[in-house]
Amino acid sequence: MTNTNRPFDNFRLAISKPNYFFGRQELLANIMRSPFQVRIILGGRRLGKTSTLNAIQWTLFNQNCESL
Repeated sequence: MTNTNRPFDNFRLAISKPNYFFGRQELLANIMRSPFQVRIILGGRRLGKTSTLNAIQWTLFNQNCESL
């Protein structure tokens, strides 16, 4: 018997494509101003922590590609 109220039954993946990630430009800009500053990302489930880390990775890779 399955219980549909268990939170891990509704598993979803983080955003994996840059064009689906929006609304966090200010956060990304702050991180890009000082990329070597240590930050801790805290938050509840499904608030976008992993998606934010993915967006930081995309942004850093794009900057590195442009400078080559």
